[in-house]
Amino acid sequence: MNDLIIKGTRKFSGIEIPVVLGGFGENKKCLADKTIAEIHNQPVFEIRRRIGDNIKRFTQNVDFIDLKQRMGESHTSDFLLNLGYAKQSITQAEHIYILSERGYARLIKIMDTDLAWEIHDKLMDEYFEMREERDKGISINRTQLSPELQMFMQMGEAMAKQELEQKRQAEEQKRQAIELNEVKENQKTIALALDPNGDRNFRPWVNRSLSAIAESENYQYIGSREERYRAVRTESYERLSAKRPCRLNQRVINERDRAMEAGASQEKIKAINKISIIESDKDLKPVYESVIREMLVFYCVEVK
Repeated sequence: MNDLIIKGTRKFSGIEIPVVLGGFGENKKCLADKTIAEIHNQPVFEIRRRIGDNIKRFTQNVDFIDLKQRMGESHTSDFLLNLGYAKQSITQAEHIYILSERGYARLIKIMDTDLAWEIHDKLMDEYFEMREERDKGISINRTQLSPELQMFMQMGEAMAKQELEQKRQAEEQKRQAIELNEVKENQKTIALALDPNGDRNFRPWVNRSLSAIAESENYQYIGSREERYRAVRTESYERLSAKRPCRLNQRVINERDRAMEAGASQEKIKAINKISIIESDKDLKPVYESVIREMLVFYCVEVK
């Protein structure tokens, strides 16, 4: 993979944006999520949310690079600081995305507003297109060429356009085939996740589901097996709290205190945890079940 470098800035829509090269190929231009947010006048977290919610539509190292996964490399932090990221935002961010031209186009397709497309078209012309030669005034006046050479140039351009169109159609057919297969797989996963007759022995089902997500290639988390399992379970509790604020940590502490005052054994006190709190709450339990089902669908995981 080519190293990312900053090669000056460029004026775009009244703001100076950094020109970032590399990452996706030598001298290939790309965009940081912070720059995209500034161009579209949106918060950075909203751009990241759009990408994260639709991460299956993006291909890593082709459409995006997550620099948060490369923080172990010595130059990454300096690179982000030079791009204008604050130290605190770098530390607190879960993801920091760099998008290729194709990745940016996919993001615009997800945003799908007239303004987003208008900015996209302008950015294609003024940033991604290699216009250095035109900026220098180097161009060919065809009227000064012989009729024969003009004819050859026209024929060459026509053949080039035809070849590019054939390639585009082939890529589009391939993309449609992949999307159709993904739709079929998602429908199968949704059907299994929402099956009312499925195994709903609560704890075994929850543990089996979260383990399957942690082991899935669709769950993009860098870390040990134990860390992946812990991260998946933490995500499930966060999703639950977003749906139904429940202060699980405090409820565990309170329940353990009550058990201790009642003279319960250490084994019973230790057995009181978040999942036991959820399981014993008739209102919270079905909400958590819906969270697990949503996660199975989101990560396209099938639990047998």
